[in-house]
Amino acid sequence: MEAGRELDALIAVEVMGFTRHQAGTYIKSFAGKSTGIPSPVECFTDRGTFAFNTPPAYSTDIASAFDVVEKLQSQDWAFILDNMHGHLGHWQAHFEWARAVYQADADTPSHAICLAALRVVGINPAQPSPSASK
Repeated sequence: MEAGRELDALIAVEVMGFTRHQAGTYIKSFAGKSTGIPSPVECFTDRGTFAFNTPPAYSTDIASAFDVVEKLQSQDWAFILDNMHGHLGHWQAHFEWARAVYQADADTPSHAICLAALRVVGINPAQPSPSASK
């Protein structure tokens, strides 16, 4: 799966726990009150309250990718990021817990982190996820 908006949306839902809503969905405002009008664009919510329209660039921005790392580390996953043999453009991310090890290779560290994180939650990034189309 390529880095970009769809991967970012998949990470937002499957790893970070946000809910994805299509345009026309009634959502709550930041204050938690119903807006009474449907959202004109796709949006993401956190426990029913508006979070953002466009997910953070988890797969292309290293700071956002480390939000993913922190989320999984809060669930006791150990994390290793390796620049394979010192070659630029070849990164490997590992998440480990007990005997479970999930890893992924990519051209950038943020992309590798996202691909490995999807494997942690049981999604093979090479195949479409059911939530990707929600």
